[in-house]
Amino acid sequence: SVSECRNKFAVASDADGGIMKAYDSVLPDHPEYANRTSYVIAPTGQIIYSYTAMKPDQHVENTMAAVRKWQEAHK
Repeated sequence: SVSECRNKFAVASDADGGIMKAYDSVLPDHPEYANRTSYVIAPTGQIIYSYTAMKPDQHVENTMAAVRKWQEAHK
């Protein structure tokens, strides 16, 4: 968001649910909502890591670790 992230990265909206369905991130008990899932996508477009948890606590730490691991393997 502009106010929270100061336009540092793109943020998408999924008004029709198409993105959550395409990435198989539908909340099982409430299919009208997306599950909280973070993805790391390589420059090739391949999903190299995904993390799903409703609590946000480990999302950034885990995805950044996956990014660093990918970077080390592709020096």
